[in-house]
Amino acid sequence: MHTFDCLHHYQGFQDLEARSKRHIRHTGKMNDDPYGAGQFISDCDWYECNGPVKIRFSHQYDLVKDDIDGRRAMYNEEGQMNVSIHSLWPRRQEVMTGWYAEADRIHKTVSYMVQGDGATLAEGRFGAWILGKRHVQVPLAGVKGLKLRVSADRNAKKTVFWGDPYVLTEDGRRIPLSELPARYDNVDRGSGFGADYYGGPVHLEGERYDRAMPFEPLNVSKPAEAEFDLDGLGAVSFEAVIGGDYPLGTDPARRKTVSICSAGKEAHFLSILELHEGEPSIVSAEASAHGEVTVRLADGRVQQVSIQGLPEEGQGISVGIRELINGVVVREETTK
Repeated sequence: MHTFDCLHHYQGFQDLEARSKRHIRHTGKMNDDPYGAGQFISDCDWYECNGPVKIRFSHQYDLVKDDIDGRRAMYNEEGQMNVSIHSLWPRRQEVMTGWYAEADRIHKTVSYMVQGDGATLAEGRFGAWILGKRHVQVPLAGVKGLKLRVSADRNAKKTVFWGDPYVLTEDGRRIPLSELPARYDNVDRGSGFGADYYGGPVHLEGERYDRAMPFEPLNVSKPAEAEFDLDGLGAVSFEAVIGGDYPLGTDPARRKTVSICSAGKEAHFLSILELHEGEPSIVSAEASAHGEVTVRLADGRVQQVSIQGLPEEGQGISVGIRELINGVVVREETTK
């Protein structure tokens, strides 16, 4: 059994429509294969769909904006471009959407330390990029003061966050650090808890953290530090993750990856890709088999496309098209 993926990557994702659609899960990464590229596709939503499926994109191309932040999207003509993917086969589809991995200037090495009343309780060092986060859980019984310290090895875009840090108390309360009195030193507090430095939500390895605490050092030559008063809380442990935020902000120019998935020993995918600058020409498209397609156009025409020979490893492939108006064939051709 193998999972096959039919992949698309475009800018300006808008929506996904289907005859029926059900959100079945969210994953931080497309997959956990350490040798595959899927691990770099992040913040992934998975849908169970009955086709046909239509995925729409719309983007205003700009020669300057589209070549920043590692996109390498040069030489496009400026203006609006709309893209519609009509995914017609297989009829039952699992569709994933996630953020494409762009070469933004975010890589850094992060060192962290957690102290309680001056004693080191946890420390570590890791690379923070699209991937890279660490789970931290330390005991706090009897501790009255909690101190967090973070260092970064370079000036890059601001990405360092503690993801939803909280203190667990002996009576079972989970108290977010955002609710505790604190003293900060050399911490760029950005827009506060829950927002990244560029106006978007915080994602660490593709998982969203709504109470994330910004912790990028203001001066990279010194550590960022924060101290929290735990006196009288009955704290028993501190828990959080620390990592690098990606993607940054809410830039519509960022590409979205769409995967149409099919599991088995072989797979047949059939899609129609329509690019247009104004209104779409295709009203609907549907497949009765993996090589038989009916397309209805806005001007009333109906096009029937038949593809033969694909299962024979490329031998004897032929494509035929019939065009009808009011049920009458007005054009027909075949190519081999």
